[in-house]
Amino acid sequence: MTFYVDENMSASLAEAFNILQQGLNADFKKYGSITVSSVTVEFGAGTKDEVWIPLAGQGDACIITQDYNIHRIADQRRLCEENEITKNFIKHWK
Repeated sequence: MTFYVDENMSASLAEAFNILQQGLNADFKKYGSITVSSVTVEFGAGTKDEVWIPLAGQGDACIITQDYNIHRIADQRRLCEENEITKNFIKHWK
């Protein structure tokens, strides 16, 4: 499974999560490993959701984002559902 950190969050966060996860992947051999990547790094800065979501959906993917529009806007929500992408929202604190 790949977790994609949306571009509204730092690519460094994705890198840090991936480093932490590497140590745990040995325990998940039975189920498969987990990688964490940045949407910016994988698909390029400014890539529209309508482009990268179907590409991410070609594998087992989950989005980590602060962008509630992915769930709120019907077309983007449908795009995630059609591509079987799980969404996790992190609330931005003030």
